[in-house]
Amino acid sequence: MAQAVSTSRLIGRVPNLLSILRIGLAAFFPFCPATWRLSVVIVGALSDFLDGQIARRYRVTTTKGGLLDAIADKLFAVAVLVTLSLDDFLFWWQAAMVLARDFTIGGVATYAALTRQWSAFRRMTPRPLGRATTVAQFALFCWLLLPWRYADILSWQRAGTVVLWMAAGLSLLAAGDYLLHLLRKMREKH
Repeated sequence: MAQAVSTSRLIGRVPNLLSILRIGLAAFFPFCPATWRLSVVIVGALSDFLDGQIARRYRVTTTKGGLLDAIADKLFAVAVLVTLSLDDFLFWWQAAMVLARDFTIGGVATYAALTRQWSAFRRMTPRPLGRATTVAQFALFCWLLLPWRYADILSWQRAGTVVLWMAAGLSLLAAGDYLLHLLRKMREKH
């Protein structure tokens, strides 16, 4: 019985540890050698996927864990996109469009905290458009960091454009979706 409790506690900590790892990767990314960046993004993507899968599979989801995961996601995306923008992989306005969902959620969280409507924000659950945005962001990060993207092949340039606009479009749609979802949650309270 003690062994089962110990294993359960360990499994319960894994998702949060993976989120903390992603926060560390976000802090490391701007300073890591360029040759490591793709690997860092892949580890970030795997940690994001695994923390959600483990939390749901073993039913160890918590409000604090969900908040930690969201913070890790936002910090990682911002660190990667700001770094790649400063290194001329994409324009600042492209990075801002890809981060629209993340900026919106940050603004919504700030608004909820300042207006003491945190309970409405806490009741917000991950949305399908938000998940799709995360996948598209990681796809964009990987495409931008692939060493062969510099090949003078027109089809690779077109593919990159498609990945960029897919990530930006999903992010903008997810931003609107999260705003509407929060407004519904706030109305439910009253």
